Amino acid sequence: MDLASLFPSNRQHLSPYRQLSAAGLSRHHLRLAIDEKLVQRVRRSVYSTKPLPPVAGHLLTNGVLDLGYLALMRAVLLELGKRAVLGGRSAALAWGWDLLVEPEKVEVVVPPGGTTERADVEFTQLVWQSRVPLPVRQLDPLPVLSATDTVLHCAITLPMREAVAIADSAMRSSTITHKQLTAAVRAHHAKPGYRRMRKVLLWSDPKCGSVLESAFRVLVLEAGLARPNSQYRIGGARVDFCWVVLRIVVEVDGRRFHNPEDSRNKDRKRDHMLVSTSWRLLRFTWQEIVHDPGYVLGILNATLAGWMHAA
Repeated sequence: MDLASLFPSNRQHLSPYRQLSAAGLSRHHLRLAIDEKLVQRVRRSVYSTKPLPPVAGHLLTNGVLDLGYLALMRAVLLELGKRAVLGGRSAALAWGWDLLVEPEKVEVVVPPGGTTERADVEFTQLVWQSRVPLPVRQLDPLPVLSATDTVLHCAITLPMREAVAIADSAMRSSTITHKQLTAAVRAHHAKPGYRRMRKVLLWSDPKCGSVLESAFRVLVLEAGLARPNSQYRIGGARVDFCWVVLRIVVEVDGRRFHNPEDSRNKDRKRDHMLVSTSWRLLRFTWQEIVHDPGYVLGILNATLAGWMHAA
């Protein structure tokens, strides 16, 4: 028997035992193949002709999913069988959306009961009846929640800033529109998780430019501050956030977009233009917004208090 034909290359050479057995490979011949190092077990009842590639430090780069994590997702789904689909952060990654926090495990949705603990798998269950899972674009089909169900699942299972960042990323990628997301949330009226879904919808922004902007917006709203305008144009320049009446601008410097020297020069020129036209300018980094939110809120509150005092 040609072993290579049993392990499709477009699926990282992965096959579950049930598929190998259906093709006529007995357990005896499988053990012989393992002894001869022609085949190896990579998951419970999942086999391959080569080891799984290592998972990279960053799982999504410019919309491209890391091959190591992709292979791990495939292996986990083959192990769990047809009852499991990708959910949560893993589903968002499969759709190619930027995340504020990448998953440490493969996140799957399963029917109630029948699961055993896995060190690298996180199990959840939907609190509503999902539609038929859709294949992921540009990938050999993976069972994954639909785009709208992925956003809604994240809305009720993840911290607010992560859930909003995923909703923003989904709309920024044009996978779904704000209108479609609104309709999906309304369809869950009176169902478990509806209030949380609605809050994520209200706090999301189709104009959002990055996950760091999402995190800043959620930080402001959770603090009870007025929602700023986003992607606002001032004198021909576009700023991340501003409170127009207060003439306060906030720029968030993400790790990807403000490192090159030409970007810094452009930012400085814009900063000078804003200050010269009586705008107060604040800049916050990824480290400050994500890991030191108290500092950010302290600066914002002091700036707002200063404006109130001056007025």
